[in-house]
Amino acid sequence: MREMVCNVLPGKEVTEIEGASQEPRTIGSGGESRFSGGVAFTRRDGTTKDKHPHGDVHQVNSAKACTHSQKYQKTSSWRKESFLNRAALITDGDINAADGSVARPWRICTVQQVEDFKAVLRILPLWSAAIILSVAIGVQINFTILQALVMNRAVGGGGFTVPAGSMFVACLAAVVVSLGLLDRVLFPLLRRLAGYTPTPLQRIGAGHVLTVVSMAASALIERRRTATVRAHGEAGDPAWVSPMSAMWLVLPFVISGAGEALHFPGQVTLYYQEFPPSLKNTATGMIAMIIALGFYLSTALIGVVRHATAWLPDNMNASKLENLYWLLTGLVAVNFGYYLRPSSLPEYKTSLVSSAN
Repeated sequence: MREMVCNVLPGKEVTEIEGASQEPRTIGSGGESRFSGGVAFTRRDGTTKDKHPHGDVHQVNSAKACTHSQKYQKTSSWRKESFLNRAALITDGDINAADGSVARPWRICTVQQVEDFKAVLRILPLWSAAIILSVAIGVQINFTILQALVMNRAVGGGGFTVPAGSMFVACLAAVVVSLGLLDRVLFPLLRRLAGYTPTPLQRIGAGHVLTVVSMAASALIERRRTATVRAHGEAGDPAWVSPMSAMWLVLPFVISGAGEALHFPGQVTLYYQEFPPSLKNTATGMIAMIIALGFYLSTALIGVVRHATAWLPDNMNASKLENLYWLLTGLVAVNFGYYLRPSSLPEYKTSLVSSAN
């Protein structure tokens, strides 16, 4: 995959070729249009002459790379983000006069490359909104295990005790069950009765809401646990185990798992639909990046909270973990409001609703 290097021409706007039926000028260039994921912007010198009065732009001359219909699909929003459009403007010295080949490929981009970069930029706000979800889930997983260590983990009347580290299995089970119910029962039922299937954006939004509910549930359960500790007067004993059942911790995990079954598959579908063809495989890896960033940032958040507050001492029975859960609830709720802004753009709704139907 070739690296794409885009250049910005100062002081000259990009315009479309005049004539409704006239295609943008096509310059011979071997190979397919590719986008490598990183774009380096450099400024051209100020010696460019106004040789191209119609703002000729560079396009790949390859049937494999871009068909006639794909060109006009990509350039239909050419007037948007004019700053980026300048990267495809042909200037003096970019094209060999003898054979029409690209003389300096590091100084000019094809229209397809510019449009691919725009597609990635448009998806970044939606992608970044998912990072806070991963942060909240990472904190919830870590502290639920610590909560389980100081709660009654006995099951039934027997002597079996659930390992504290196994509590997260409830979240995984909820994801598996929720995926089956959604894909095999709920969505087909909605399609049959109402002729409607939730779009990826709607699935992601529902996952945001369930994550807010899950954080609030964790806060309420922790309030109940600390109330039990204070009622027995054991806040000073870090080894004291509350008689409250640790099975209460399963409820937030089930809600969180149902949310993950909505927003993670919804994100994969969204990225795969919105990313340019050359980045379809990369789209599936965006979720892994979200999870990795979220867990790293969750560790950073815990460090900041421990440094700035007294909520998280070494003694769980004397902690104020409830406050951290309420903080996460507020962060996820605000993040949901942030998500609603880019998700309401018509360019997403039009394509995704039609594809869902």
